[in-house]
Order: sequence, then C-alpha cells, then structure tokens
Amino acid sequence: MLNNKKAISTIVATVLIILITVAAVAILWIAVMPMIKDNLAGATGGCNDARLDLQIVKDEGKTCSNGTGTYVQVSRGAKGTYNLTSVQVIAIKDGTTLLSNSTTIFPGINEERVYILNETSANATKVKIAAIIKETSKNQTCEASQEVEIGAC
Repeated sequence: MLNNKKAISTIVATVLIILITVAAVAILWIAVMPMIKDNLAGATGGCNDARLDLQIVKDEGKTCSNGTGTYVQVSRGAKGTYNLTSVQVIAIKDGTTLLSNSTTIFPGINEERVYILNETSANATKVKIAAIIKETSKNQTCEASQEVEIGAC
C-alpha cells in the first residue's frame, strides 16, 4: 500500500508543477501583453507614421528665411494610415523656439505645401514641424521632427 501512495504523490506533484507553470505563464501574459501592445501601437500608425511621412523640403530652395518671414515647404508621402488634422510649424531663431499657429491647411497625400510664417520668425535659422492627428476622437500633437537648418531667401 505504501508504494501506491508514493505513485499518487508523484502524479499529484507533476500535476501541481504543471498548474503552477500554467498559472505563471497566464500571469506573465496578462502583465506583459499590454506593454507589448502599447509599444507596437507606438511603432506603427498614428504619430510614428505622421513623423516619417511629413518632411521639410529643403533642397528645392523654398524653405528659407529673410527679413520679412520664414517659408517652410512641407511634403507628405503616401502613408495614409493616420488622420492628419493640422500641421504646426516651429521656427527657431537665436536659440529661441517660436511657435506658429497650427494650420488646418495641410498637404494631402503625395502633395507639398509652403507655409509662410510672419515677421516674428524673420531670419530664423532652423525649423521643424509637428503633426496634429486625430486618434480616438481627440487631437494629439505628435513629437516634432528633427530641426532642419535653413538659409536666407
């Protein structure tokens, strides 16, 4: 009879180890999956796509600054996976960031648009842009692009 009890306790021990393993996997799954989903959501779509898709066009000579204002040419690529509601153009002059009002006139897919900033941004040395997109019924301002140095017009 003692031998049977040992065999039963080995089976019970194996079942308990399997149950503990399944419970640990379930707890890790519940704890880790939201973090993975949040990171994946930030890597595709939304602000990440907008940041990659909206670019300041510097080489064609339409992005420049002079004594009357700053001109910034912005192009939009073909990624249409985000809902762009406006674009904020940011000029930098003497190390000071000058925010422009965001504009609801923005480039369509595969289009370019030139934004003209007023006298307060005259002779700016750098510019950057930030997309404002609509996500889940509210507007979200995305992180600004890298600063682009501009020359005189």
